Amino acid sequence: MSQSKKLPIAGCIIAQNEQACIRACVESLSFCEEIVVLDGGSTDDTIKIARAAGARVEARTFDGFVNQKNAALALTTQEWVLSLDADETLSPELQIAIVDLFSGTGPSADGYEFHRRGWNMGRWISGCGWYPDEKLRLFRKAATEWQGHDVHEKAVVDGRVARIKKDILHYPYRSFSQQLTKTQRYAELGAKALFESGKRQAALRMVFSPPLRFFKAWVARGGFRDGWAGFVLSCILAYGEFLRYACLWEMRRSAREESE
Repeated sequence: MSQSKKLPIAGCIIAQNEQACIRACVESLSFCEEIVVLDGGSTDDTIKIARAAGARVEARTFDGFVNQKNAALALTTQEWVLSLDADETLSPELQIAIVDLFSGTGPSADGYEFHRRGWNMGRWISGCGWYPDEKLRLFRKAATEWQGHDVHEKAVVDGRVARIKKDILHYPYRSFSQQLTKTQRYAELGAKALFESGKRQAALRMVFSPPLRFFKAWVARGGFRDGWAGFVLSCILAYGEFLRYACLWEMRRSAREESE
């Protein structure tokens, strides 16, 4: 979507080795006055593609999602910021809704949540807790900062938050192999956050949490409605839960040995 008059919004993206996705992400923000991509050290053509698509690209060594997103936020110059991950795009319906929001008297809230719909194994997933998956992504820059840890970072707005029930389209995995790799990475980051918070009972949770996670995704959150894709995704979510507590168990065991 493009228009002659740009909106007073900065499209804000962090990226690293996302050459397969970055063009579509940038182009879905074409109505924004500026588009800033903060690259974390790409070794592929991410930077080249982002610039060709119309973004201003800056570089910063990646040191965690919260720090990187706050650094990207600081690079913007507009009153409003619309934050996307590099593997996301705005649906056409959401683009229209945002343009309509800024027409007339303009936004009445300080931040806006959107639905996020994920693509996995050849289909849009409606269950497993993947949808509607509300994400706060449009906000006044002066009223917002990213908080949390590097598994569940979130934008926190000092003010009123409203919701627009249109979709961000999320393409998190390009292959099953990449999905497994990311699952392991996030499990390790999650275990680190739990370890630093003093979480205990890793062994028990390693046994009981995975089947509970599968039940929640497959049954309670309707993963069965997504067929085999929902079944496999539920299994991967349970596997990630096992890895998280296995990593936590190993961290606690190593810490005990070092203290002896």
